[in-house]
Amino acid sequence: MFDFGFWEIILIGVLGLIVLGPEKLPKAIDTVVNTISNLKSMANSLNDELNKELRIKELQQSVDKINSINFEKIPDDIKECISDIEKSTQGLTIKNTNVIKDQSSKVV
Repeated sequence: MFDFGFWEIILIGVLGLIVLGPEKLPKAIDTVVNTISNLKSMANSLNDELNKELRIKELQQSVDKINSINFEKIPDDIKECISDIEKSTQGLTIKNTNVIKDQSSKVV
């Protein structure tokens, strides 16, 4: 993410020591590390949710493609499977949309 070399890190440490002092520096470093960790965790969670949504969208497109086929030629058991898949993808879309809304409210 950031391209810091050894000397840049030493310089930041020395400046932090001068500005914050030896008592506050460890707490400040811990706070920064925890914040970065939380941000990475939220970004990974959001990325996972978006990947799930993309997969659901692909499934929905497949269902739509299947629906465009003439249903008169398809046996009844396959029609039932198609309707089950449609119901499953609709439920997942609503559920994941709510999860994304919850995640976005936590970020704000």
